[in-house]
Amino acid sequence: MFMKNRDQLIELCAEVGELHSLEILDIRYTGIYNLPMEIGKLTALKCLRVSFKKDIGNQNHVDGASREMISSDVIARLHSLEELGIVVDPTDGRWDQNVARIVAEIADLKELTTLCFYFPTLRCFETFVSGSTLWNGNNAWQGERLRSFSIVVGPQQGNSPTEIDVSEWSSEKRLRFSAGEAFPDAILKILKQAFSFELIAHKAPNLSVFSADNLEGLQSCTIEDCPEMISIIDSDLVSGVPFQCLTELHLDRLPKLMHIWKGAIVSGSLNMLKTLTLKGCHVLEFLFSQEVVTHLKELQYLQIEECLAIKEIIKDESIVDSTAFSKLKNLELINLPLLSTICHDVSIKWDALETLKINTCVKLTNFPSTFRTAEKLRGIHCSPDLWNQLVWPNDGDVTKVNLQSCVDHYEACICGW
Repeated sequence: MFMKNRDQLIELCAEVGELHSLEILDIRYTGIYNLPMEIGKLTALKCLRVSFKKDIGNQNHVDGASREMISSDVIARLHSLEELGIVVDPTDGRWDQNVARIVAEIADLKELTTLCFYFPTLRCFETFVSGSTLWNGNNAWQGERLRSFSIVVGPQQGNSPTEIDVSEWSSEKRLRFSAGEAFPDAILKILKQAFSFELIAHKAPNLSVFSADNLEGLQSCTIEDCPEMISIIDSDLVSGVPFQCLTELHLDRLPKLMHIWKGAIVSGSLNMLKTLTLKGCHVLEFLFSQEVVTHLKELQYLQIEECLAIKEIIKDESIVDSTAFSKLKNLELINLPLLSTICHDVSIKWDALETLKINTCVKLTNFPSTFRTAEKLRGIHCSPDLWNQLVWPNDGDVTKVNLQSCVDHYEACICGW
C-alpha cells in the first residue's frame, strides 16, 4: 500500500490492523505524527517506510503517550520485516525520548536487509550494533545481510536529511557520522561495508586513523565542518591502499586543511576519482603535488570555491605528464583571490575540457596560456573585467580568437553575473 506524499493524511485508523496480508506500507511525507498500535498486527509486512511530521503541540494530541512516534512493541511484532525506513526531523524531541526502545526492537529483527535509520547519539548506535542479530549472529557479519543502508549517527544541524532516495536503496550503503572525537569499533564495522561516507563536525586531524581496508571500498566521501582536519590522508600514518574505489570527494569548511594527500601516494589510490570539490578551505595554498596529479587519470569535474589562500592548483614548478587531466570536462574556480596560476607546465593538453568557469579570481590573468590547446573547450564563464585584463600567449591572435568564440557563445551567462 503506497500512500506517499498525501499531506492530508494525518492518522491511520485502527482498521489498518486488519490487513493481515499486507506486505508493503509506504506512508512517507504525509501529515502522520505517529503509528497506531494496530500496525503491530501486520505480521506479514516486509517493507515499512514512514516519515513523521514534527509534533509542535497539535491540538489533536491530548496526552504524551499519543504523541509517541511508534508505540511500544509495534516494531518488535513485525517479524517478517526485510526493509525498514524511518525518517524523522532531528529537532523533534519525541525521537530522543523513544529511540532507545525502538532501537532495541529493531535489533531483534532477523530478516532485515535494508535499513534507513537515525541514531541521535553514538551510544545509541553502539547499543544497536552490540545487540543486533545482524552483527552478532552465528556467523561473523560480513555485510551480505544488510545489502543496503542509510545510517545517520550523531546530532544533526537543524532539519538535516536522515534518509536517502528509496529508489537508491537497492545499492546504497551510506554512513553519516557527526560530532565525534574518535572512531569506535561500531563505526568501523559499518564503515568497512559503506559505499558512501559523510564525516561532519568531527575532530579528527585526518582519515589515516582508519586502517586502509576501512576506506578501500568507499565510492563517495564528504567531509564538512571538521575544525582539526589537516590532511585527508597522511601516508605516513596509513598502510594499504585507501580510496582505490573512490569516485567522488567533497571537502567543505575545513579551516586547517593543508593537504589533500600528504606524503607519498600509494599505487592504486585515487585512480578512479571523477569528481572533486573544495569549498572554504582557507589555509590550503596548493591543491595537488606532481605525484598526486599522475593518479588523477579519471578526474572529470573539479570545483574550487572560497579557498582564500590558494595560489596554485599544481604545486610550484612541477613538470607533469602531458596527459594529466586528460578526462577533465568541467573546471570551476570561484572566489580564489590569491590564485595566480593553474600550472606552470603549459604542455598539458586538456583534451576533454568543455567548460571553464572563473569568477572572482583577480590574479589569474594567464589562463589563456594554460588552455590554449584545449580543443574541445566550448564555454568560458568569466567576468568582463577579468577578460579585459588577460595576458595572452605569444602566438599572434590564434589563442585569443579561439577563446573569444567560447566567450561569445556564453555571452548571456556572463552578462548575467
